[in-house]
Amino acid sequence: MNQEHINGIKQGSETWNNWRGDNPEVIPDLSKADLSKVDLSKVDLSKVDLSKVDLSKVDLSKVDLWEADLSKVDLSRADLSRADLSEANLSEADLSEADLSEADLSRADLSRADLSRADLSRADLSRADLSRADLSEANLSEADLSEADLSDANLSGADLSDANLSGADLSEADLSGADLRGADLRGADLRGADLGCSNLSRAKGIVKIDWGGFTFYLREDRTKIGCKDKTNKEWLDMDVEQAKKLGINKKAYEKYLAILKFGLLLLKDEIYKGK
Repeated sequence: MNQEHINGIKQGSETWNNWRGDNPEVIPDLSKADLSKVDLSKVDLSKVDLSKVDLSKVDLSKVDLWEADLSKVDLSRADLSRADLSEANLSEADLSEADLSEADLSRADLSRADLSRADLSRADLSRADLSRADLSEANLSEADLSEADLSDANLSGADLSDANLSGADLSEADLSGADLRGADLRGADLRGADLGCSNLSRAKGIVKIDWGGFTFYLREDRTKIGCKDKTNKEWLDMDVEQAKKLGINKKAYEKYLAILKFGLLLLKDEIYKGK
């Protein structure tokens, strides 16, 4: 925390922005500062160290926060709509219920951040690090998550309808109950991801087969039938008795296996890719 920098930002956006323009080599240190009564609208906060600052419920809409250090910052319920947060450090930040709609978060570090119930609709999260982040019940509809790292992230109950997840790392992610209608999953890594009870209708990059009132969603390592999401090996190794415990009779089980094997052939031959 630099008291001179804190005094400077309290003088208003015009004075602050002029000072920053005259001193481009200086990286302002506002860490741990109390900015609760400071008007941050129109303030240039790019590259600023804002670590451990309480910014909950603050209006930061359209603010330039490019490469800013916001690690462990409390931004819960803050308005960050259309803000530039590209390449910002938001690791372990609290962004629960924050408005990040249409914000630029490309290449940002959001690892282990709390984004539960946040509004990220139409946000740019391409190549962002969201590993181990909590995105439960977040609104990510139409968001760009291409090539983002979502490994081990909690996306349970999240709205990912029409989101771009092409090339994203979703390995070990919890997508149970997520809305993935129309999402682009082409090239996404879904190894070990839990898709139980998620809605995958119109999703690209997954083989969908409807049969006997059930919908099969197949990917390279796992298949979801209804709300049962298991590895393909578990399905293929399952015996009749195990199937019975899941409410599947012998005749239906034999058809399940036939459909599963057919679907895996489709995946292998890449018949459905790009559709």
